[in-house]
Amino acid sequence: MFIRFAPKAAVAALSLALLTACGDASAAQPAETPTPKGQERQYQIQAIIADCMKQKGFRYVPYVPPRRQKSEEELKRESGDYAAMKEFREKYGFGVWASLVYPKEFGNPAVKPDGNPPVDPNWEIQSSLSEAQRKAYGEAYDACNAKAVKEVTGTEVTGSVFQMGEQINKRIAQLKARELDGDPQLVDLAARMASCLKGKGYQVQSATPSALGDRGEKQYRAEMNRIGRGQRNAPSDDDKRFEGVEILVVPSMTADEARPYLAREIKEALDDLECGKDFYPVYAPRSRDIDHRVYAEFGMGG
Repeated sequence: MFIRFAPKAAVAALSLALLTACGDASAAQPAETPTPKGQERQYQIQAIIADCMKQKGFRYVPYVPPRRQKSEEELKRESGDYAAMKEFREKYGFGVWASLVYPKEFGNPAVKPDGNPPVDPNWEIQSSLSEAQRKAYGEAYDACNAKAVKEVTGTEVTGSVFQMGEQINKRIAQLKARELDGDPQLVDLAARMASCLKGKGYQVQSATPSALGDRGEKQYRAEMNRIGRGQRNAPSDDDKRFEGVEILVVPSMTADEARPYLAREIKEALDDLECGKDFYPVYAPRSRDIDHRVYAEFGMGG
């Protein structure tokens, strides 16, 4: 299984293009309800894509996944709340290897979810196409998506929908470097956190706030990717739509096989939290705000 690592809010918007990797293609249809508040631009983009795809000779059903309401605990974690972060990390670490140990809880697409969650109807449309037709469909969708995002938000999208995800990542990194890495308070808190981590025997390649904010997730994601790529190649090796895109190749592993990796990740995640208990309450809310602002630039909210 291949998973493209994108900002979490971007993953749903990229679900159409992920069909070739995995997905349940059952024929659920989106409910006809008034446009939910906060998702107006997403619906506008989808309508433009559908019209554009029709002009290119393809059937496409406008689809915006229902917005999942975050729990109080999730909101607390996003604000850097120590107790909420600790409770999560005690079981899931940084949230990387947990996707194999707790696949349903993490929405792992290789595992059939409980109940009848909404399904993008365009998955079924694509699944009925030949390989050549799917390639043409994907290329048409990429062009229509870029057109729609530009018309609705004014943001230029270059390349495929996967490459748009990489644009989002780069834009987020740019803003965090600009707005957070030079903030005196955050710089001081990050320096203290880095010193603490080094004292516990961990490597810290960069002590900037933005680097420390996702240091653990990146480290374990890289570990997972190394193991996965030892088993098979990623789509980016032979598909131009994935050029320049970070793709996580998830290892073929049972939950029991993944548990030792998660146990090590949990230990480091808890040490990371202890060292960063003063850092995260200041960093996390500002980091989240930047994420949301960039999503909005690409029509993924509002």
